[in-house]
Amino acid sequence: MRPADAGVAYRDFLRSCGLSNANTIVALPRRDILLRAIKIPAAAAASLDKAVEYQVDSLHPFEEGGVDYSYAVLHKDEAQVQVLVVMVEKGIAAAYYDWFGQSGIPLAGFTASAAVLYEMHSASAPVLAISRQGETSEVLAISRDSIVNREVQTANIEREVQLCRSELRLPDDVEIARIEQPDVAYAAAQTGIVRAKAAINLLPETKRAFRSPWAFAPTFALGAIVALLLFAMAARSTVQDRLYISHLNQEIEKLEPKVKLVEKLETKQGRELTRIMTLRAVRGRTASRLEVLAEITRLLPATAYLNDLDVNDDGITINGAADSASGLLAVFAASPYFKSPEFQAPITKANDKEQFRIRMQLGSAAFKEGRP
Repeated sequence: MRPADAGVAYRDFLRSCGLSNANTIVALPRRDILLRAIKIPAAAAASLDKAVEYQVDSLHPFEEGGVDYSYAVLHKDEAQVQVLVVMVEKGIAAAYYDWFGQSGIPLAGFTASAAVLYEMHSASAPVLAISRQGETSEVLAISRDSIVNREVQTANIEREVQLCRSELRLPDDVEIARIEQPDVAYAAAQTGIVRAKAAINLLPETKRAFRSPWAFAPTFALGAIVALLLFAMAARSTVQDRLYISHLNQEIEKLEPKVKLVEKLETKQGRELTRIMTLRAVRGRTASRLEVLAEITRLLPATAYLNDLDVNDDGITINGAADSASGLLAVFAASPYFKSPEFQAPITKANDKEQFRIRMQLGSAAFKEGRP
């Protein structure tokens, strides 16, 4: 197909499958790639990338750095590692890039037909896969320890099959499975969706248009968060109402004893109880206030006298006159009956006496048995 026609067919195929995009894997035919099976000492397995890189230029006839390559481990044991190295000359690769660029088909990977067929059929080894393509055919022979791949003339296919069997070094009595026209496209698709043992990708990473199955994970996660937030907003009023009702019920339970007491006080017995409590409080205050008055009388000098005295739960206020009122604060402050004395008005002079107004708090000695 022409590139433009191929692009249309590609997108029609995706739509027919219910897809908007996909990871496209291209399996290059044998004539466009170089395939080499090499063995590397097991000691070099830890730095396999470097070990393969050192040997690549000795595996192809082009100038140094003239190929794109990829490799896969086929088999390893305690002594050595068998590595499949697949290479494509950069000029050939560029022609493919240009063709797929014109078609508008994004590429996730370039592999080789031999690599994808190996992945598909290696479990059945020894096996022989033959892809007939008119006058030429591609032959892939697989054993447990070896792989042979070549493009041959279809007319000589049987002779080539025997040569491949010989290169695998199989005994004459070993049967080898034979697969005619294997589905290369299906095998390539399999390598795109499962973790392939012979994972080959000749496409440079900068040219790959790979769509990970996790690509939409952030979108799904954010969508789930938004859904939870919407659910929380919808349920907020209900939850708040329940919390508010629960809080009201707790407050009602706290107030119930007080309400019952008020209801009891509203009855005849309650009114009598109120009078008794009032008289008891008055009696308690009278005794203590007499003590406060006695203490004030004791503290005031003989030349001083009171005009007014106001004692309540908040404190005590006294109005009076003295020859010298300025020293009274120190006198009252030294008494355990009083604290924080202060003048509430400026001292004034009248009839050779200083008029004063003092406000102070009741001290610890003014409280007996919890009664003010």
